[in-house]
Amino acid sequence: MPGPRATQGVRAPLFDRLAASTGADGRQDPRLLDRDGLLASIRRELERLLNTRTPLAADQLGLRPRGTLDYGLPDLSLFWPFDADSETRLAGLMTSTVVAFEPRLLSPSVTLERVGNERSRLRARVSGSFALDGVVESVSFPILLTDSAGDGDEP
Repeated sequence: MPGPRATQGVRAPLFDRLAASTGADGRQDPRLLDRDGLLASIRRELERLLNTRTPLAADQLGLRPRGTLDYGLPDLSLFWPFDADSETRLAGLMTSTVVAFEPRLLSPSVTLERVGNERSRLRARVSGSFALDGVVESVSFPILLTDSAGDGDEP
């Protein structure tokens, strides 16, 4: 009887597995992600997470552990554009949100960048590292913040 066998990759999140389709050759295993698949999966989740709005106010988010009802960020209109203190608070809130909902990204941090000179457009640069097959690698994801999910693709 054969024993367990070593595989390369990491387990795909449930929704990625449900939405995955096998390739024309039928060899793609939607249960495991290679390096490129893992990076794409983390990026998709960060885009969803940072472009989803929770109904809770920003000051209520730190009062209890984050859960599925708290998924996302509060209304961004509470944070003043071009105000360093406001942007620092928003970056801290984004970092704690990433820590709560994207465990595959190790030691995340968020910095905010302007998109051109527009007051209403921000890009969050989410940095951290991930582990795959015993190797830890640093990564950075530029995420365009929008009013609704799905509009966060890079221009």
